[in-house]
Order: sequence, then structure tokens, then C-alpha cells
Amino acid sequence: MNEKIEASDRSIAAGSIDKSIINTGDNSPVFLGYERLRDAVIQPSEVFRRVNIESFVGRRWLIDQVDSILNDENNRCGYLVLKAHAGLGKTAFLAWLVKERNYIHHFVELAPGNQNWFWYPILQFSENYFIQSPDYIASWDHTFDEKHTSVKNIEIEELRTGTRDLGGLTPTAGDYVFLARKLRRGAKGLRVDAAEVLRRSEIELKFEEGRRKYAPNAVSRLNCIYLVDDETVLRKMFEDYSKDYVFKVKIIQQLNCSKVDVQWYHRYWDAYSVTSDDADYWGIDKEDCIKKYWNSFPSDENANNWEYLIDGLVGLVDPRDIKRIQAIRKGLRL
Repeated sequence: MNEKIEASDRSIAAGSIDKSIINTGDNSPVFLGYERLRDAVIQPSEVFRRVNIESFVGRRWLIDQVDSILNDENNRCGYLVLKAHAGLGKTAFLAWLVKERNYIHHFVELAPGNQNWFWYPILQFSENYFIQSPDYIASWDHTFDEKHTSVKNIEIEELRTGTRDLGGLTPTAGDYVFLARKLRRGAKGLRVDAAEVLRRSEIELKFEEGRRKYAPNAVSRLNCIYLVDDETVLRKMFEDYSKDYVFKVKIIQQLNCSKVDVQWYHRYWDAYSVTSDDADYWGIDKEDCIKKYWNSFPSDENANNWEYLIDGLVGLVDPRDIKRIQAIRKGLRL
């Protein structure tokens, strides 16, 4: 075994369990696959800042309940699951416990990579059998609505460089915007492809600007649920497309739905890094791509390239898919 090393306060370690030893406060050994602990530590300060931990107040009843469970001699082990809708303070509460009590912790948003687009729907469907957009939740949950600000009402520059909590965002689009804000403020240790994150963020913000200009009543890409009605669209969108992760769903309720041709987004993506002269040479009008996307103009009359941006409630069609999703979640250790 490698030498014994001490774990610093308020830190988390991410990696495969292997050879090295961390000696925790109660002298319980924890093994990690890193030569040096400092290579594994991800400081939680970014989470503290995002949830504005210094302004945390209240929740006394919840703190007492947690203490009651932890101090119950009849509960020697187990889990305490805290469930609530997005934006109601789950992360803020857990961050407060970490900061005040130095609890061992793991914040998924700080983990290496950017896979929220994948695990988020799996997690939601396996727990609730349905998924809801943030604005839809605010339409019926008054407690959530009091704290929620729709991304459609947040200024573009605030989305780009601000510090305001963005609330519920679409994992595929929103996470890039969120991560890019961190990068622009000089955040370290994110372990992402910074150039790719900044590029994707700028593209999403350009499309959000275009939505506000050309179709202000359309559903935003930043806080919607994405659906397609043809698997061929998925094959065009994802190189690593797999039927194992495709499920039939139905729209149970909706506040709004926008039908858009995804090829306009892809053409903008391909043209994003070229100069204006090159774009003109190849006949690519980037602004026109955005306009036609939001105006639901087909890129090819003979092909199905449609995706649907849903602001509402979407559920599984086949109850047997619930077991499939739960098996996937177990395999991903979510």
C-alpha cells in the first residue's frame, strides 16, 4: 500500500477506488486511485458561491430532522434522501452542512466532465416516471414560483457573465452556459474542454438572442424538454446514438411547444468558427440559420429534421421502460 495521507477539510475526492489511503477523522480508511490527494481534490467553493451560502437562513426544522436521524442509535447506517423540485434549495442546504460541519461530500456538478445531459433525464424518469420543465413547475407550484425566474426573463449578458443563480436549465444547453460563466470568472479545476464549453455557450446564447428577436413567444432552448418523433433525427444529432437509451414518451400537459428544424442549428455550428469571408464564400448566412430555426422553416422538404421544444410535463408511454431506466441508472451508479 502507498503511504498514509491526511484528507483536508471541505474537500471531495473523485476517482476509482484503488491503492492510496486517506485517514478520515474517525481513523476509518478510504482508498483512492490517486498518487497524490491534491490531484483528486475538488474544492466546493464554487458551489458555495453559486448558492450564496453566506445568505443561508432558516431550515431549522430540516436541520433538526437530519440531526435526529443521525443521532438515532437505532439507525446505525442507511440513507437520508432529500427530495424537492428544482430551485427549492436542496444544494444550498447540503452545501451549508458541508461548510458548517465539514461533512464528507460529493457535488455532482463539480465532477469531471459534462454529462448532465445524459444522467439528468435518467434520474428524473427513474424517480418520478415523468419529467417537467422549470417554467411548467412554476405554473402549478407556488412555492417554487416565488423563487423561480424564467431564463427567458434574464438578460443575455447576465447569462453570459453574471453571478445570479440561473435556476432550472436544460442540461444540454444550460450546463454549457453555466460552466462558461465559471470559466469567464477564472474558475479552476473544472476539468472540461474550456474551448468547447465557451464555444457551445456562445452558440446557445446567440440562439437565445435570436429567439427573443424572431420568435419571442417560442420555447427557449435553455429550459425546455427536447423531443423528436423520428429516430433518424437522433442518428443525425448524436454520433454515439444507441437504441438502448431511446424511450417512447407522451406529452401529458404543455404550456407551449416549438417545432424547429435542427439542421439550421447544425449549420450554424459548422459555420461558427469560420470567418465572415469564408462563410460568404460557402453561402452560409449564420444569422439566417438562427432566423429560419426559430421560424420553423424546413431545411429540406424531403427530410424529417424536426425537434420539439416542450415547456410542460412529459411521461413514459410504456410502463416496462421504467425497469429499463432503473437498470440503466443502477449501471451508471446514479
